[in-house]
Amino acid sequence: MTSFYGVNQEYVNSGNNTIDSIINFKLNSSKNLNILVSTDILIPEELSLKTFDIAVILGNLLDNAIEAVSNIDDRWIDIKLKYTKGRLIIEINNSYDGKLKKVDGHFISYKTDKENHGLGLKSVEAALKNYDGAIQILHDSNKFTVKVLLYLCK
Repeated sequence: MTSFYGVNQEYVNSGNNTIDSIINFKLNSSKNLNILVSTDILIPEELSLKTFDIAVILGNLLDNAIEAVSNIDDRWIDIKLKYTKGRLIIEINNSYDGKLKKVDGHFISYKTDKENHGLGLKSVEAALKNYDGAIQILHDSNKFTVKVLLYLCK
C-alpha cells in the first residue's frame, strides 16, 4: 500500500477515499496503544458530504474514542458506517473507564486545558446542522456509544 500522510496500515478500504483516509489516519496515529479495532463500513465511493464536515465529525468522534480507551486495559473500538435511503449512519462504540462528567446535559472534558479541549462534540453538532443531522450518546459502565445520522442527497 502507498503511504498517505504517514499512514502505513489500512484499517478500512470502503472505496470512499475521504472516509477511508480519515479513519486510517486516526487509527494509525494511535496504533502504539494496541487497540482492537473492528469495522463494518457499507458506503458508496461518492457521498454528497463536504470533506471538512466529515473530517470534523469522524475526526472528533474517533479522537474521543481513542482518548477514552487509552487509559484502560480493555482497549477496543468498533466503527460502523452505513449509507441507506439518503442517510449516512455512523456508530462508534468503544470501551471506557465508566467515568463521565456532564454539565447542563453536555459532556465535559477531563483535560485540564479547558480552553483548547472539550469542543469536539460541539464541533460535531455544528457540522451535523448542515445535514439536518442528529447525534445520540449512550453508555453503560464500560461501553460508550455515539450514533450520528446525516441526511444526504445522492
